[in-house]
Amino acid sequence: MKACNTNPVIKYTRIIMSLAVIGMGIYYKNWIGVLGIFTLISAFTGGCAFNIKIDRSSHSPTSTGKN
Repeated sequence: MKACNTNPVIKYTRIIMSLAVIGMGIYYKNWIGVLGIFTLISAFTGGCAFNIKIDRSSHSPTSTGKN
């Protein structure tokens, strides 16, 4: 996973927002609070689960298919 919240302000903001989403899910008895769990885990681990590494090595400029 790519490190995305190395700034402490961002980390604590992410924790507060995650707890708010979880609390709203509990209050409204809705499944949307589950999304807060994923963001809370990413806040504590320091990684972004939704960042996808794309390997672009096969897309070199010389392999355009033109002769």
